[in-house]
Amino acid sequence: MEDLFLATLDELEEHLSFLLSDRYGSHALRVLLVVLSGRPLDKVSTKSLLQSKKKEHITVEGAAAFNSELQSQQRAVPESFGMAINKILTDSTANLDPTALRVLAKHPTGNPTLQLLLELELEQSAKSKKESSKSKDKEAKEAEAAKYDASLLGRLVPGAPASFADTTSPACEFVNGMLYDPIGSRLLETVIAHCPGKIFKGLQANIFGPRIQSLLRNDIACYPAIQVLNRLSKEDLDDAVEKSVPEMATFVNKGRFNVVKALFDRCNVRRATDSLAALLKALTSACGGDWKQIVPKLCALNDPPKDDEDKDNKDDKDAKFQPESAAAAKNKSALLSHGCQVVTTILAIPGPTSKAIQQSLVSLKPEKLLYLATASAATSNILVQALQTPAALPHFHKLLVSSLRPHVYDLAFSNHGNNVLNGIITAPSKGEGIAVPFHLKETIMAQLEEYETDLRASWLGRNVWRTWKGDLWSHRRHDWVRWAKETDAEDVRLSKAPQPRKKEEGGAGDGGANGSKLGEKKHKKEKEKRKVRE
Repeated sequence: MEDLFLATLDELEEHLSFLLSDRYGSHALRVLLVVLSGRPLDKVSTKSLLQSKKKEHITVEGAAAFNSELQSQQRAVPESFGMAINKILTDSTANLDPTALRVLAKHPTGNPTLQLLLELELEQSAKSKKESSKSKDKEAKEAEAAKYDASLLGRLVPGAPASFADTTSPACEFVNGMLYDPIGSRLLETVIAHCPGKIFKGLQANIFGPRIQSLLRNDIACYPAIQVLNRLSKEDLDDAVEKSVPEMATFVNKGRFNVVKALFDRCNVRRATDSLAALLKALTSACGGDWKQIVPKLCALNDPPKDDEDKDNKDDKDAKFQPESAAAAKNKSALLSHGCQVVTTILAIPGPTSKAIQQSLVSLKPEKLLYLATASAATSNILVQALQTPAALPHFHKLLVSSLRPHVYDLAFSNHGNNVLNGIITAPSKGEGIAVPFHLKETIMAQLEEYETDLRASWLGRNVWRTWKGDLWSHRRHDWVRWAKETDAEDVRLSKAPQPRKKEEGGAGDGGANGSKLGEKKHKKEKEKRKVRE
């Protein structure tokens, strides 16, 4: 197999530069690079480089579980594959001058291939640095500088990091030219995420640091800026948050929810509590000055329902000439998903941030909570995460479940709401942090029993009935009560749950071998009881 891959590379060797930007050949080159590098095939970043979003997902029954384990792990490859990657890196870009590289960086087909080449090159250089000795001789430094100049990164940003201080240098012009380009910014994200520390420090100090707030405002430049936030230290992150806090209203109004999520997430990772408090205050102000308005604003609960919009459009004479485009609907769905991700991110941060989201959820009307539970997977995930998050607000889980209790039937037959309903029974009945009182579970189970026939008639209903152990409730109520009152984790509770009794094969009356054995056991037990009495 090793020889076959190397033979394939020999056949493509003369055409590597052409394959970089070919509509079909670039995919074959990317697949070859991924195989030679041993990268996981199931990785999200790998998938985006290898296939389109419209790619068909053809699966083989029974092979999914076996393939998932293999595709999610780093694969061991022969040493010759590493040499083959270096050869591809050298041959594919040997004839490209800096101008051609910049054109390729903005090419819709060449850019993904260039991203993969750059990422593999940086991985190879990092490995070689670890293996080489840490010598600081003048000759070693000169050799390292010459190697950098010949590398792909050195040709994209020559003279870095010192050249970033000069706004007229080719390196600075390359970064500024890629920042606002829809395609080129993706290559810049790869540079920021994988470049050595000294080059990143030069980028941060001279280009991104002074104008981080304006870059985060832009719909294209915000993605490279988010990659910068992911690598900042606590002190630099505090400085970036201080500059970005006045722009929070702009982020919310323009739908830059990915920026808001990244700011909260990185402050939590770096444990920047002061920055978290400043971000929460700015977000509350942008959402109306009250914690109760955070979830409705981020999840678009204040917008009129789609049915009402359709009624208004029917009354409008010109409505048929102004249909909502598919792109606008897709954009609206993406904004809703990103807003929900912000809510779940803030909810997972302990302290005042989590308390603000819990206060906002409890303040929602039952109708809006039902909409949140059934509208989409992103919205229902908020309530599922809320049921698994320790309460920062007194009786939070009790108040949340009480608001959902009147809509048990709607939740049970909803594609997304049944996950929320199942999350209620999996929560402990007592304990510190997470607790759903037993009487609420008992009330919900009694309502589900009324709809047992309807529940058994649908797949979603059977899933709810099985999760809530409806058969145990109907036939062995005391066992169900004991199981529902458990305060252990869900996996422990399931292991302790009483199992339905299985019918014993071969009774005593059938004259079989099993029946005779059971009769002998009963006879021995009766003898033992008589001896004890005597």
